[in-house]
Amino acid sequence: MTQPKDKARELVERFSPKCSGNSQSELNKELAKQCAVICCDEIISALNTCILCKNSIREYWNKVKESIIEM
Repeated sequence: MTQPKDKARELVERFSPKCSGNSQSELNKELAKQCAVICCDEIISALNTCILCKNSIREYWNKVKESIIEM
Protein backbone atom coordinates (compact mmCIF):
# COMPACT_ATOMS: atom_id res chain seq x y z
CA MET A 1 0.00 0.00 0.00
CA THR A 2 1.18 3.52 -0.77
CA GLN A 3 2.60 5.54 2.10
CA PRO A 4 0.05 8.01 3.56
CA LYS A 5 2.07 11.10 2.54
CA ASP A 6 2.43 9.79 -1.01
CA LYS A 7 -1.30 9.03 -1.22
CA ALA A 8 -2.07 12.52 0.14
CA ARG A 9 0.11 14.12 -2.53
CA GLU A 10 -1.47 11.92 -5.20
CA LEU A 11 -5.02 12.89 -4.21
CA VAL A 12 -4.25 16.61 -4.17
CA GLU A 13 -2.55 16.33 -7.56
CA ARG A 14 -5.57 14.50 -8.98
CA PHE A 15 -7.95 17.20 -7.76
CA SER A 16 -5.70 20.12 -8.80
CA PRO A 17 -6.65 20.14 -12.52
CA LYS A 18 -10.32 20.29 -11.55
CA CYS A 19 -9.71 23.26 -9.25
CA SER A 20 -7.10 25.21 -11.17
CA GLY A 21 -8.82 26.58 -14.24
CA ASN A 22 -6.09 28.48 -16.10
CA SER A 23 -3.78 29.26 -13.18
CA GLN A 24 -1.91 27.36 -10.49
CA SER A 25 -2.46 29.72 -7.56
CA GLU A 26 -2.29 28.89 -3.87
CA LEU A 27 -6.06 29.30 -3.64
CA ASN A 28 -6.52 26.56 -6.21
CA LYS A 29 -4.16 24.28 -4.29
CA GLU A 30 -6.23 24.91 -1.16
CA LEU A 31 -9.39 23.96 -3.06
CA ALA A 32 -7.73 20.75 -4.24
CA LYS A 33 -6.70 20.00 -0.65
CA GLN A 34 -10.25 20.58 0.58
CA CYS A 35 -11.58 18.20 -2.06
CA ALA A 36 -9.01 15.56 -1.09
CA VAL A 37 -9.95 15.92 2.60
CA ILE A 38 -13.63 15.46 1.71
CA CYS A 39 -12.67 12.34 -0.23
CA CYS A 40 -10.83 10.97 2.82
CA ASP A 41 -13.77 11.83 5.08
CA GLU A 42 -16.10 9.85 2.81
CA ILE A 43 -13.77 6.85 2.80
CA ILE A 44 -13.39 6.98 6.59
CA SER A 45 -17.15 7.28 7.01
CA ALA A 46 -17.73 4.23 4.81
CA LEU A 47 -15.09 2.27 6.73
CA ASN A 48 -16.77 3.18 10.02
CA THR A 49 -19.95 1.44 8.88
CA CYS A 50 -18.06 -1.68 7.84
CA ILE A 51 -17.97 -4.36 10.52
CA LEU A 52 -15.29 -6.40 8.76
CA CYS A 53 -12.91 -3.52 8.01
CA LYS A 54 -9.64 -3.52 9.89
CA ASN A 55 -8.63 -0.64 12.14
CA SER A 56 -5.35 -0.38 10.24
CA ILE A 57 -7.25 0.71 7.12
CA ARG A 58 -9.06 3.42 9.07
CA GLU A 59 -5.76 4.53 10.58
CA TYR A 60 -4.19 4.67 7.11
CA TRP A 61 -6.91 6.98 5.75
CA ASN A 62 -6.76 9.16 8.88
CA LYS A 63 -3.00 9.53 8.29
CA VAL A 64 -3.63 10.40 4.64
CA LYS A 65 -6.10 13.08 5.75
CA GLU A 66 -3.61 14.46 8.30
CA SER A 67 -0.92 14.57 5.63
CA ILE A 68 -3.19 16.53 3.29
CA ILE A 69 -3.98 19.05 6.01
CA GLU A 70 -0.27 19.46 6.80
CA MET A 71 0.65 20.17 3.15
